[in-house]
Amino acid sequence: MRSSHLHDCWRDYRRRQASVILAVLAYFPLVRWTGDILRRLAGSPIPADLVAAAWLTALVASATWFATFRCPSCSETFHFTIWLANPVSSRCMHCGFEKPRNGGSPRR
Repeated sequence: MRSSHLHDCWRDYRRRQASVILAVLAYFPLVRWTGDILRRLAGSPIPADLVAAAWLTALVASATWFATFRCPSCSETFHFTIWLANPVSSRCMHCGFEKPRNGGSPRR
């Protein structure tokens, strides 16, 4: 397995992980605060509900994108099997391939 391929895979993994974190952290500024402002301006809860629905859709989409990350070693989903799921696992749930720590090289 080429080092550049692994580097690209783990960069994609970090991008997927960051999208989930960003979606979770966006809740208060986007849904709560913007929703309150829109509710006051429009005099109706509908615009705030639309913002909340958009946020929830983005959260589900980013979580699904993260969950479908494929292991660079076995090409199976990294975080879940048909029976097990562990979104914070440091090893592939199929082959045990370990993700690198602190930018180091991955270990088998």
